[in-house]
Amino acid sequence: MFIARNARWRIFLVVAACVGLVVVGFIFSGLIVPIERSKLKLAGWLFIVTGGGIAIALFPRLVGNDVRVKISHSGIFVRAWSNDTIPWSEIARVWAWGSEGKPEILVLDLLHPSRFPSTTLAGRFYWKINSMMAGGDIWVSLLGTDGKIEDGLAAAEYFRSAKAPETRPTPPHAGFGRRRV
Repeated sequence: MFIARNARWRIFLVVAACVGLVVVGFIFSGLIVPIERSKLKLAGWLFIVTGGGIAIALFPRLVGNDVRVKISHSGIFVRAWSNDTIPWSEIARVWAWGSEGKPEILVLDLLHPSRFPSTTLAGRFYWKINSMMAGGDIWVSLLGTDGKIEDGLAAAEYFRSAKAPETRPTPPHAGFGRRRV
């Protein structure tokens, strides 16, 4: 079984960077130091909104110990997509997508994608972008977790082959093809 949970130290670094961006935004917007240039003020407010929004969105992941991705005999669970586990019988293919020969994202091709719509706002937003970039029905990112793409892909291959024993050749019976001497 493969389980990827939140990597708190990674999320903490991103939240700290966002807080730094908000501080820079306060300076640029003129809230701390008077600024005359309107473009700098606009950039400052953009930093405040963006950095603050990302920090607020990531804070629950910083304090929670949720399972983000789980690959087991029953299927694949992706919290960023929905609260349902997608069974192996509905998964046509699992493959890795990445740049420069390095896998970065697991991609799921489903037999009936309409049966497993995303129940999260992020999942619905990213689905359109992901399908335009490289295809696939569901993209599984392990960014901000303690899991590795290679381990997730190996687990998916293991459980996918274990769910369909009819695709493997049956072992020969004892003594089949041998002559007794």
